[in-house]
Amino acid sequence: MPSVTVPGTNGSTITEVYGNPNSARLAQQISDALGAALSAHSLLVTAAPNPGFTIPAPTTNPGGIDELVISAGGVYSIPAATGGAPDYLVILNNTAPVTIFGGPNNTIMGGSGPVTIIDPATVVVPEGDGNATVILTAADTGAVVAGNNFNDTISAAGANDTIFAGTGNNMLSASGVGDVIIGDSGNNTFNVTGTGDTLAAGAGQATFQFGANAVGALAFAGLGASTIIDAGTGTTIVGGAAATAVTVSGSGGAIFGEAGSLDVVDSGANNVVNAAFGAGLFNATVFGAGDTIVSGNATTNMSLTNTAQNALIFGVGTGALNIVDQGSNDTIVGSSSPTVNVTDNGSNELLFGGSGFLQFVGGSNSATVVGVGGTAGAGSASITAGTGALVYADGAGSGSTTVIGGSGGTTLFGASNGSDITFSSSTGSAIYVAGSGSETLDASGSSTGNLLIGTADTAAGASLIKAGTGNDTLEGTGGNATLTGGSGDNLFLFNKGLVFGGAPHDIVTDFTASATNLVLLANYGASEAAGALAGATTVGGNTTITLSDNTKITFNNTSTAQLQGHVFSF
Repeated sequence: MPSVTVPGTNGSTITEVYGNPNSARLAQQISDALGAALSAHSLLVTAAPNPGFTIPAPTTNPGGIDELVISAGGVYSIPAATGGAPDYLVILNNTAPVTIFGGPNNTIMGGSGPVTIIDPATVVVPEGDGNATVILTAADTGAVVAGNNFNDTISAAGANDTIFAGTGNNMLSASGVGDVIIGDSGNNTFNVTGTGDTLAAGAGQATFQFGANAVGALAFAGLGASTIIDAGTGTTIVGGAAATAVTVSGSGGAIFGEAGSLDVVDSGANNVVNAAFGAGLFNATVFGAGDTIVSGNATTNMSLTNTAQNALIFGVGTGALNIVDQGSNDTIVGSSSPTVNVTDNGSNELLFGGSGFLQFVGGSNSATVVGVGGTAGAGSASITAGTGALVYADGAGSGSTTVIGGSGGTTLFGASNGSDITFSSSTGSAIYVAGSGSETLDASGSSTGNLLIGTADTAAGASLIKAGTGNDTLEGTGGNATLTGGSGDNLFLFNKGLVFGGAPHDIVTDFTASATNLVLLANYGASEAAGALAGATTVGGNTTITLSDNTKITFNNTSTAQLQGHVFSF
């Protein structure tokens, strides 16, 4: 370990050992200053032989240094300088315990026994002091403390104080304004109740505790595992290379993941948790309101409890995003996450899929899901409704979507450039409205009565719609639709008011599958049905009728006679 030598009394010298590089560096700077003052004959040395000795006020010494040497154990009060004299630079040469009450501008270093120091400007603690205690009061501004490699207790209540901890397991506190505390390789505990403080854990394990009065603190977890308890306001926490566990009850804070795993329990409000640049496993449990959470590049597991509300979740990392949502009014955006798995036991959830696979399981309350926008296969979705109402809008991607309806009813919207949706339900009905592209809705596995509406845009594509065993309504609208009614008693609806240009040609594949199937020509007039049947043509067993707006409807494997009494208009 490096040693530093300073002048003593009566031409003697005092040598101390410093194991902490920060302490050694500061001690050497002080030694150099004392040596320079000695060479310039501007060093005045006063000895305090025992605690009963009355220490005189520093002597006026322009440009020089007043050194005070304390050798015996006990309690000492260092007088402040007056009249322009420099404050004492105190050198401890003790082996017995010493307590120093210094002035706000005192510099104190040295010692070979236990030391407690209150209110200095600069403190350099050598190894000989053992477990030292240093207290910077509110009167201190810009003080600097460098601890040793034992288990020190150092607190800063002033403004802009700096603490360099040693390699021991230290208790470090900041209750002032703008203080900086830097840990080393020891396992340190940081207690913060001040404003605008900055803390860095170092290489060891760390525990950070931010009190309710802490405002605007900045904390860096280090190479070791960190445990952080934050009850403050506006705290910013940066995770470290090892595991970081954060419990937040404060508000307006920000937490950033790094290389290590990140575990967050958030009962505060309006906090931001961003693991987008993190590489470790990310677990989050949210109890509070108005939080924003961004997933990471490893798996993210998130639980929004029944007290969580108005949360905003982004899946922007490369890891899978798994969410169980029991909260209310939460918004989830899948974004670039390769897989988004959401179990919704909350209320009024709004979910946007991303470019990857989306899996959603609904609960007892309503939810709105907007599908994915990825490439074929990557942008697929599996949607399972619960007992609450579900609205699903397919995204711009070309992947396939499977929807299992629930008892609360399901509303489906196709995408603008085509959708491929498979729907089934045995408990609740569905309303499907195709988009403007080439749409496929396969509801053949459904046993409920559904309303299925094809595309109205003849220029953009065609609809392929298959109903199930329920009593369904299939609307060809104005686009080119292929309709399969299934085994139920179905209504095939063609609405003149929804024809948006062109001459659509619709096909009904299985009209004769049910003897009670009907065709309704809406907004064509009461005589339209009779006129269409009168002009019907049959080719290869398929009958085609042409309506007054040139819409054609072909009924496969159906004769004109089989259509009689089943086609109506108004």
